[in-house]
Parts: sequence; structure tokens; C-alpha cells
Amino acid sequence: MNDLFWSILFTLTLAAHLGPQPQAGQATVKSPSAASGANTNLMISVRRVVLQGAKRNAEVYLMNNSSERCTYRVKVGYKDMREDGSFLEREEPREGEVPWQNLIRFSPRQVSLGPGESQVVRLSVRKPADLPPGEFRYYLTLQVLPPTPEAAPPAQKDGIEIKVQAVYGVAIPVIYRNGNLHGTAGLADLSFEAPKAGQNPVLAFKLTRSGDASIYGHLLATFTPRNGGEPEEVGMVKGIAVYTGMAQRTMRLELNSYLGQPWKAGKLHLTFTPDGARTPEVQADLELP
Repeated sequence: MNDLFWSILFTLTLAAHLGPQPQAGQATVKSPSAASGANTNLMISVRRVVLQGAKRNAEVYLMNNSSERCTYRVKVGYKDMREDGSFLEREEPREGEVPWQNLIRFSPRQVSLGPGESQVVRLSVRKPADLPPGEFRYYLTLQVLPPTPEAAPPAQKDGIEIKVQAVYGVAIPVIYRNGNLHGTAGLADLSFEAPKAGQNPVLAFKLTRSGDASIYGHLLATFTPRNGGEPEEVGMVKGIAVYTGMAQRTMRLELNSYLGQPWKAGKLHLTFTPDGARTPEVQADLELP
């Protein structure tokens, strides 16, 4: 795999989906200029896998981005998205939900990679003859297993020593669409939260979804002063999704400063553009006095 290929991969924070989940409520998302990055020992090539129609096979590339040999476990499971964008993991399918074993095949299940080495995880769909129309979503999880523990020291007389090792990983949605499905996005309930000392202003809103398919894309906010100045980008976030099973996400987009000027006498313009589209699907305005 050449350097150019890996230079365009998405580097994902390992604990992003498997660490402690926030309580339900409003989660603040930041534009890239306001967010901090993180280096990890795992790089993967996609944010999600979408299969439909005749496309029933996919490949996910993973690479060991650390200086040590790592062992990765690969598995498929279930997660539910909350309204604030956090996830709740489940071990078993819900009643009426198609178990992933009836639909998804993948390999390998575990792999050991040295520094800079890569591996292809192959996914395929085996569609049952009686599969009903709909969108079926599972999560491919890539876990970084802790190193093999060293031999335990002799037991102490005055107590028991317990050593806990965290298992980190990333999870990406694997979606199979059976039939002619469509999801429609909407924006509602825009409100502006003025900046406080040492903080950026926030644009609060709801990203809604209707139809029988998930939506995913990016949000872009611009501000245009009422005195006739040019619009300027003040907030942007990519990879936002609203999956089937929920009708909306309650969001708070942290905004960058507008040329160092006070936030007043102008218009905030918010758009949602689906992945792969050139023009926004939906847009909304908020006038600031």
C-alpha cells in the first residue's frame, strides 16, 4: 500500500465509540479549526460501509500506526444512536431485528500486525430469499487487544492484586439497503447562544430525518453581516448522520469568530449536504438582531 493511499485515510480516535458514553442531551460538535486531533495506533480507510443492490461486497483497510506490534480483534454487533449522537451498545438483536449472522460475512476475525503493516477486512452480504425491504444496520468493531500480560508475581499475604486493562477500538456502521429506499433531511428550531467569557458562540438546532433510509453528510454555517459584507464560513462539521430508528438529532454547533466582530446585525445560514452531493439538500436561516 503506497504512502499516498494511507495519507488520505481517516485517523479515528480509538475510544470514540467504546469509551464512556455521555448522558442523553445536547452534544456540542466543533468545526475542524476548533477541534483537536489525536494520533492513535489504528488507521482505517472508511467511516461507514453502505451496500445495496448488486453491491454486496466491501473492503476495509486497517493499518498499525504505532511503533509496536498490535493484535486486532474484528467483530460485528449492534448499537443504538441516541438523540445527542452518542451510542448505546447491545449484545443481542432486538425483537424482529435480523441477526447479523443471517446477513453479514467478514474475515479475518483477528490479526496481528507489526508497525506500518496493513490488513484488509473483507465484508459481504448473503441476502436471504425472504429478506423484507428495509435498511439493516450493524457495526463493525476493530478492537486493539492489550499485550499478553507478564507472569503474575507471587501472591501477597495481605491482599489480592487486581490489574485492569482497557480494550479500545473503533466501530463503523455497516449498512445494507434492500429495496428502493430514501431518506430526507430537515433543519429546525435554530437558536443562537451568545459567546461567554473564553468560549465561542453556539448555533443550536435539530437535524431531522424522514423516510426509510439513514441520512449522512456535512453541516456548514456561514454568517453574513447586514451592512453588506461578504458571507464567511463560521462552522463546519463532517460525517454527521441520523440513522433509521430515530427522527432527529438535537445538535449544538460551536462557531468560529466572525472576523473578530460582535455577533449581531446579520444572518446565520446553515446547510446540510449529503455525502457525495455537490449542492445542499436543505438550508435554514437565523437573523441576529
